[in-house]
Amino acid sequence: MASAFNVQSVVQAWKDVGLDILQGQLDRQSLDIVDSQKRTLQSRKRLAEQTKEFRKLPDDRKMADFRGLLKAYQHEIDQLTSHLKASEQAYLEVYRKVGQVADPVPYFEQLLAENERLGQIELLESENKLLRKELSDTVRDLSKYKSQESQMTKAKARVEQLEHQMDQMVKERVQEKERQIQQETDEVIQHLRDREMSLQKQLTHANQMLAQVQDSQNAIQAQALAHQENKDQDVIARLAEVDILQSELDRANHRIARLQSTQETLQRNLAEQETHEASPSGEQAAETIELQQNVVHLNQETLRLREALATREQAVAKIPQLENQLQVKDDEIHRLQERLGTYRDYSELKRELQVLKAVEFSLGSWETGTSGTEDLSVDDSLERLLLETNKRLQSDLTTCKNQLSQSRKQYDETMTKLRTANRHLEEKETLVRMLEEDLTQVQAASWDQGSTPGGAGETSIHSPGEFTTKKSAGGPLASTSPLARAASPALGRTPSGISLVAAGQDSNSHHSLTQILTGQRNRLKQRVNELESEIEQYKHELGDLKTQLSTLRQDNVKLYEKIRYMEAYQHDPGQF
Repeated sequence: MASAFNVQSVVQAWKDVGLDILQGQLDRQSLDIVDSQKRTLQSRKRLAEQTKEFRKLPDDRKMADFRGLLKAYQHEIDQLTSHLKASEQAYLEVYRKVGQVADPVPYFEQLLAENERLGQIELLESENKLLRKELSDTVRDLSKYKSQESQMTKAKARVEQLEHQMDQMVKERVQEKERQIQQETDEVIQHLRDREMSLQKQLTHANQMLAQVQDSQNAIQAQALAHQENKDQDVIARLAEVDILQSELDRANHRIARLQSTQETLQRNLAEQETHEASPSGEQAAETIELQQNVVHLNQETLRLREALATREQAVAKIPQLENQLQVKDDEIHRLQERLGTYRDYSELKRELQVLKAVEFSLGSWETGTSGTEDLSVDDSLERLLLETNKRLQSDLTTCKNQLSQSRKQYDETMTKLRTANRHLEEKETLVRMLEEDLTQVQAASWDQGSTPGGAGETSIHSPGEFTTKKSAGGPLASTSPLARAASPALGRTPSGISLVAAGQDSNSHHSLTQILTGQRNRLKQRVNELESEIEQYKHELGDLKTQLSTLRQDNVKLYEKIRYMEAYQHDPGQF
């Protein structure tokens, strides 16, 4: 009764398994596997054709088409992964239904009907076929994994090759840019030197003209101070000299205006050249700064010439006043002559002449002339008034000259400081702008080259370009800001450090480019290491599958021995 119950339980267990339904599922899964094999074969053919076409492409187009090829490889890997998961799921489903069912072989011996025993044997044979089929599918999957591993090795070699090509291309572009900048800087420096020589000649000519104007003015002042009897002729001569002086002043002003326009044009050319230059070398930057200092010196010289011209114009403006004073003196002479005619006094006339000499030839001449005339009255109002007026005018003139010199000195110092501050500010802004533009261009080029392959972000395996893009999500600002902050302290130093900043700008730019490219290369290597770790994980899973296959083989061997035992028992039961 117990054996019959056990047989019934085994039969019920197999009924619960639903072998017909399970077989139908396995048949459908087998058809799906065959269809997937066909699709996989077609996909592999297309992938091989794409790979051949990619190899035939020129190097400048490979970076643009690399993304599509990498997507195709990723899609093929995803398909293989989905097939593996489907096979594992089918196997686990069969194992869930059949693995826990009791072994029916011991109960077959207790069956009375030979037909039932044969049916059980046929069932075992069908199961064996299914297991063999699954075994063959697993073997095919193993071969696919091996091909996948070889493809991974090829992809790794390709990544290294592309990395080497990228480094070589960056070096060539940097060298070409350096040669171009060197040529442009040499042309600009030669042009500035020629322009400096021309401006120097014009400045020398202007100085000569100013010297002539000054000599003419001194001559006019000497003639104005000299009192002669032929007053009418002297006035006419002075007016003619004033006209000549005015014309010379006009010509000097015109030349100064031309110098200013030329100087402004030169400054604009220098500013444009500094804007277009990417990263001048140390010697070129020093020459550029020297030219700028020469331009500043020309500006100072122009300002000095302007001030001298202003002084000359003031002197010319004083000529009518001097003429008025001369007229006053003439009136005084007439008055004195009338007095002379009235008094007919020789001593009075002599005294008045000495007073006039003191007025005409300053206090020193008065003291020299009156050293032997102690008989002059100290209480005379005319002498005292003239002497005090002369002394006061000389004192005021000296004070005004001192104040004027101090004011000019302060004005020159203030203008020098202002020009220095403006030059420092322009150099800082130019250097910072060039740094940001260069780093933005390099970063954009790195994105165009590094982010092209990254297109399959939804799968579990990402491309090196996608990984690089994620790592450099900060964009140009994240790369530029630290460099700009690092350059700011150097830009804020004294004028003597400007040449050092300009000299080190090229090396800093190359160092920054090297850091960016090194960072991308490190990220690519890190991604390759991750792919290698994933390959190791797949190898581990393949080892587990091999272990399961060996277990299945042992089970099949045991089942085959049991089937042979049953066949031998059926033909000759007496030998047992």
